[in-house]
Amino acid sequence: MSKISRRKYLKHSGLAALGASVAGSPLNAQDRPPNIVYILTDDQHFNTMGCYGGNVLTPHIDGLARDGMRFTRAYANSSVCVPCRYSTLTGRYAGRCSHSDYLSQYPPGTLGRMSNHCISLERDGLNLPSVLQNQGYATGIVGKWHLGPLIHSRMGNSPQDFGLQELDPDSDPEDPVIAAALQQNQERICDIVKECGFDYASGMYWANLKEVGNKQLNMHNIDWTVKNANEFLDNYHKQPFFLYFSTTMHHGPPPQKSVFENDRITGEGIAPNRFEMMPTRESIRSRLRDAGLPEETAYCTWVGALLNKLEELGVADNTLVVYNSDHGTTLKSSLYEGGVHIPLIMRWPGHIQAGSECDTLVQNIDFAQTFIDISGATPPPEMPLDGISLKPLIEGTNDLSRKSLYFEIGYARAVCTEDWKYIAVRYPADIQRQLDSGNLKVPPDYITNKGLSKRAQANPNYFAQDQLFDLRNDPRELNNLAENPKYTDKVRDMRVLLGEYLQSFPDRPFGEFA
Repeated sequence: MSKISRRKYLKHSGLAALGASVAGSPLNAQDRPPNIVYILTDDQHFNTMGCYGGNVLTPHIDGLARDGMRFTRAYANSSVCVPCRYSTLTGRYAGRCSHSDYLSQYPPGTLGRMSNHCISLERDGLNLPSVLQNQGYATGIVGKWHLGPLIHSRMGNSPQDFGLQELDPDSDPEDPVIAAALQQNQERICDIVKECGFDYASGMYWANLKEVGNKQLNMHNIDWTVKNANEFLDNYHKQPFFLYFSTTMHHGPPPQKSVFENDRITGEGIAPNRFEMMPTRESIRSRLRDAGLPEETAYCTWVGALLNKLEELGVADNTLVVYNSDHGTTLKSSLYEGGVHIPLIMRWPGHIQAGSECDTLVQNIDFAQTFIDISGATPPPEMPLDGISLKPLIEGTNDLSRKSLYFEIGYARAVCTEDWKYIAVRYPADIQRQLDSGNLKVPPDYITNKGLSKRAQANPNYFAQDQLFDLRNDPRELNNLAENPKYTDKVRDMRVLLGEYLQSFPDRPFGEFA
């Protein structure tokens, strides 16, 4: 699909009449829609937030919950970084990816294997930031990208193919030559990311910290990313804005080490000075001591700096703040609750009731549709959207009609309702033939990462082809009821439900389902 021009989009949607110019000038004050700050954390567990029961000091996150809505049944569509981020920025399941990276690995007509190694965001403009940009929003991104294009030997390419310099992992980042290469890489990464609908990109990581390519820089620096986020807010707060703040926390390496030992290490080299918008490390230690908590619980000191900037600029009351993790942690790379159940908090003064709690099924595919809805934009007709707008739900006008969710990871697919989850594992025909003939004694892992597969296999049902769980009475999903004759009808109903979802993927066979 070809990229839609900004002028053509505005003409099609009628937005020019609302005051949104093709040059991106601000909307008239009376027409100004809300700003959106979307905070995405990485591998964050519920127990790292006080408002979800953690024995930690997270006053600003707890404040978001106190002033907004805390969700108890929020889910990711998948359970590793890339497909989750793809769905968040497109509003569609990662299995619909049409980027050449993905299609070259899994051509139409084959079973797509959802994992981190091949899904990339298309450059066709059919994504959330592009739609908001065309609506007159200033769009900014800071932090972790992890949406390609894929730089990997299995794809037959290298960093140089994308204008990036490959570094010796043991090189000294303070060496002038290495420092210059790191700066050039940062600029190139930002330029690539801007092609996906962002006016501003800074403080970027191509993927995880190790992808910086330098061992000394394999450490979080939230100060650096917050500095860049605040720079975006300073420069663009006079028009509607969308900030996608994608922190590397709490993914490895251990966050607590970075919190206390890292003032100047960044993704673009060693900063000359520490960044001043954050509290000093000693003040953090002091607050933890006063609360009787160990240092390793210092997870989210940076949230307050972002929220304070919104207050300082006088835009907090007209800003929807969304805070959530990309996926679950304990059973990451599986479709069990420990892999797909996520924390989610939303604050929108005057719209979301303070201190409210929501137990409705929602999913990260809903964010794009929700943000588009509240912005007043109309997505291009050729932009597929699997999610639904949560605006009626968060404004308290009515509940959602949704009764189920769909999930995908590796060779597994699943559906859940309020009370039940059904997981199906189906392998491509060649692998299944080897299993049937006995040539493969152990079924293969769903995804390509062996370490994550070991984590997922903590559930003894991991390799079972059909799995049914009673979520109300078995929240840890240890008792597989799929073979129990008492639940034959429930298995049939859940299989029919999964089949209905899979019918929307006509070029992706999945066993007997599609």
